Amino acid sequence: MKNQDADVETPLAFNMNNYKILNLTQSFEINLSQLEQNYLQEQKKFHPDNASTDKEKFEFLSISTNLNVAYNILNDDYLRGIHLLKLLGEDLSDEISRNNLNSDFLTLVFNLSEKLEEMNNLEDLEKFIEDIKNEKDKLISKISLFFKNKDLNNAATSLMKLKYYNNLEKQIEDKINQCY
Repeated sequence: MKNQDADVETPLAFNMNNYKILNLTQSFEINLSQLEQNYLQEQKKFHPDNASTDKEKFEFLSISTNLNVAYNILNDDYLRGIHLLKLLGEDLSDEISRNNLNSDFLTLVFNLSEKLEEMNNLEDLEKFIEDIKNEKDKLISKISLFFKNKDLNNAATSLMKLKYYNNLEKQIEDKINQCY
């Protein structure tokens, strides 16, 4: 199963504990500068050019690939949340989560998508993307609180909402790029 938000193979990537791979505490909230520091440190240690044999070079290449995948997952709020749910034993299929979304939210997403379709002005698009980013930030704060309180059902539902906002943000970015 391929994740559309990042080019990572989900079965392997989500079955590994990416927090352990990058020496981080398992939590939704992470220090992104610490993530990057640990990633670069491990990449330097296991760079294939540092290998002394062909066998070791192959092993380092495999480790380096796992480090890249772990970094990409933990650096993305949505993917990190999905990964954390998986590590906590929660099965999160899109179908299950979609069923937990209420009609008010789905109507909101539909209305926001329609609003985007009607927009052609760069200034309006930039304001719109800023509004979406603010909504995402609020939602990410809620997700963090849900994980802290071990409310995994609401965390899962909110992650699905985040996925919708991420998709909408990408659509807005694409439309902004068309203006140039």
